[in-house]
This record gives sequence, structure tokens and C-alpha cells, in this order.
Amino acid sequence: MRDERDKPAFVICGQTSIANRAAARYLDAEFQRLKRAHGLRRRFCVLLRVIEPESYGPSVVELVRDVTTEAFTPSPADDAEATEASGTSEDEVTSA
Repeated sequence: MRDERDKPAFVICGQTSIANRAAARYLDAEFQRLKRAHGLRRRFCVLLRVIEPESYGPSVVELVRDVTTEAFTPSPADDAEATEASGTSEDEVTSA
């Protein structure tokens, strides 16, 4: 059970160290807006773009789009794997 004093945790997955630093800067600068949009305890996923990193480093970042729905919606393949792992057939699940 999460406590009210818990702090949010972020997972940053960039392809380069500059991308990771840019994402951390973005999260720091936009935290209040993200908190209002997603709440303090709900998960979210955003796709960011670093603009001309060779010129500006991690300083210029733009939000490409919020991909929360796509990131956290199980794919049909995931549903089938979960059904197989539970030991029930797909017919049993769909007819229930």
C-alpha cells in the first residue's frame, strides 16, 4: 500500500545520455502540469523529442504526444498469453 508521503518515480528510456538528461529536465519543468493531467499516483507515458541536440544539448525538448493509452493497454497477444498461463482456453473465457 502506497503512503501519502511516497514520492513519484519516473522511468526515463532515452537512446542517448543527452536524451535522458533532456527527459529529466522536461519532467522537472513540467511536473505540475503533468500532475494536473495525470494525477500524482496514476502512471503515464509521454513521447518527447530533443530538438537539435548537437547544437543545444538537452536544453530544447518538445512533447510529441501522450502515449499513455497505447503504453498501458494490453495487446491481444498479451491477453492470449495471460489466458494460456491461467490454464483456461480462449473459448472458456469468451463464453463466460
